[in-house]
Amino acid sequence: MKTDIKNKLATIEKEHQIKILYACEAGSRTYGLSSPDSDFDIRFLYIHPKEWYLSLDKNKDVIELPITESLDMSGWELTKGLRLLRKSNPALLEWLQAEGVYYQNDYFFAKISEIKEQAFNPRACYYHYMHMANRNEQKSQRIKGQKIKVIFHIMRPLLACRWIEQKHTFPPNHFLALVDELVDDEALKKEIANLVKAKNNGSTTYQKEDIKRITSFIQQQLTGIDQAASCISSGLEDERELTLSLDNLFRDVLHANRTN
Repeated sequence: MKTDIKNKLATIEKEHQIKILYACEAGSRTYGLSSPDSDFDIRFLYIHPKEWYLSLDKNKDVIELPITESLDMSGWELTKGLRLLRKSNPALLEWLQAEGVYYQNDYFFAKISEIKEQAFNPRACYYHYMHMANRNEQKSQRIKGQKIKVIFHIMRPLLACRWIEQKHTFPPNHFLALVDELVDDEALKKEIANLVKAKNNGSTTYQKEDIKRITSFIQQQLTGIDQAASCISSGLEDERELTLSLDNLFRDVLHANRTN
């Protein structure tokens, strides 16, 4: 599949006349929560030739391919991505620390990796994950059946909030890395590990008696993250300096793309 994905990325470059700077895995596979039938969520950042940017009209800044049974691919144009990085967009920050990388321009990746530390806003990311957890919990009340994936859709952002609160850094992608660091209750850890194993093996539903500790943990954490939210600082010292760094990165990459 890896070869197919790389070939597809090369085709996208030719068809859209772009240069892909970074492409990675996202979603359940990067979280360690995939099933045998999980599709591949591929996300990428790309840049156009210089002439594309010299226009009075705003051009489309995303590429979205039709979703197939096994593949979901989409990408952001570089300036869109950098504007979102300035806002500490958690989805982009997750992409930039993904383990499954299909392509990276080494210069671009080194520079953006430096800037992402400067751009990380604990408060913005905390509120993103807090709203995600609350929203997914509310959705779960309307879903028929006991779906394993719904539990993880709630638990992962809850643990991400706790990581930001305690560590003051951006949380790791992998779900069990969050669990190992943040959950002390060994019985709860075992219950979580069993649920992850069931998901990885293809199970889609659970029995209520098998997740009693998880259910209690979720309810406690949902209350706790709301209470802690007001204490999370932004951490951002100088947005003008951050913008200058992002501008310089864009200009450097654009120049390199023009001359290559």
